[in-house]
Amino acid sequence: MGFPLADPVRKSWTPACSSPPSVPPGRCGVTMCQVSDNESVTQAIARDPETMHGVPVFRGTRVPVQTLFDYLEGGETLEDFLQGFPTVSRALALAALAEARKLLLALAS
Repeated sequence: MGFPLADPVRKSWTPACSSPPSVPPGRCGVTMCQVSDNESVTQAIARDPETMHGVPVFRGTRVPVQTLFDYLEGGETLEDFLQGFPTVSRALALAALAEARKLLLALAS
């Protein structure tokens, strides 16, 4: 299952940082910005059509965020993932997991 963090359908976001339209401002704690029609960003995750064909990746890398979830779903540890992808720092991986947690909890409310 994919990670719904950066959806190109959400083109109605304002240029200034804000929460997605379905989440009241400040409720989920995840800051997102609409940079262009095809690029949505958070602190730890980036999506750019010029990088990995728009697949959400860890900011500053070409490592898809889905890979971390695949590792965890497969029973691997965060340490296993970090050893396999040294361009992703522990802090970046934890930030992405925290953003995912906040977004999922906000959407479930």
